[in-house]
Amino acid sequence: MRHLYFQHANGTFTLIHTDVETEERAWSYIAYDLTKRNPHYKAKKHESYRDVWNKIWFDVGSQEERYVIM
Repeated sequence: MRHLYFQHANGTFTLIHTDVETEERAWSYIAYDLTKRNPHYKAKKHESYRDVWNKIWFDVGSQEERYVIM
């Protein structure tokens, strides 16, 4: 079971959703969470990548904050 987390600028993680089935589904959870955190936030870019430990990272335009499935 893989979970979606938000990584804060200070390096701590907050659980966003449990049992994330697909990468596409994760994007919908991310969009909802971004709107909840800041209704006026406009992401300049959306991309995802895998690291060597098979974690999927989601970059939404913030330099220090991102989402991850682990």
